[in-house]
Amino acid sequence: MLKGCLFENGSGVKLLGELSDLNALHCTVRKITSVMVDYGLTDTAASTLLVDFLEKIETAYSGKGLTEQAVFQHTVFTYYGFSCTWMELLMINSLLRSLADYTATDERDDVNMLLLEYLIRKAVSQLDKEELSGIHHYIGKPFVCLNIRHFIAQFNFNNADFEDSADRDSLNRIQEYLSAYFEGSKQHN
Repeated sequence: MLKGCLFENGSGVKLLGELSDLNALHCTVRKITSVMVDYGLTDTAASTLLVDFLEKIETAYSGKGLTEQAVFQHTVFTYYGFSCTWMELLMINSLLRSLADYTATDERDDVNMLLLEYLIRKAVSQLDKEELSGIHHYIGKPFVCLNIRHFIAQFNFNNADFEDSADRDSLNRIQEYLSAYFEGSKQHN
C-alpha cells in the first residue's frame, strides 16, 4: 500500500510504496490520461501535469527516486517513492476524478484515487493550520466542468506558483485559486 508523509518544512509530500503499488498507481494515471490523448489535447497544462506525475512514478519504480527500508517481523522491505507538493497532489487527484468519468475505470483505479485522497488529507492535516480549513472540503472532489474539452484546454496550473505555501497570504491565494476550479468559474468551464 502506498504511504505518504509531509516533509518537515511543510513544502512537500513524500509518497512511498512497493513496486506493485507504484505500478498500480501508474496504470491508473496512464489509463485516465488517455482521455486527453483521445480528445487530441496532449499539449495542455492538464496533460503536462499528469505526464510529469507519471514520470515521477516511473522514476520511483525504476529505483532512481527515494528509497526507504523497513523491517517487519525480521524481513526487510524496500519502499520506492518520489516527492511532490500537496497542492500538486490535490490538483492531480481532482483532475483524475474529473477525467475518470470519460473512461472505463475499475475498482483498482477507484482505490488508487481514494488512496491519493487519503494521503492528501494526511499531509494537509499535518500542516495544522487554521487557514487550511477551507481547503479540506476540496479534497476528493472533481473539478466543475461542463465541457471537458474546453476545461482541459483552459486548465492552468503551475506548481511553482504554490511552492511557498506556508504563510497566510499564500494559503489565501490557494483558497481563491481552488474555488475557481471547484465552485464553477466561467473561465474554467
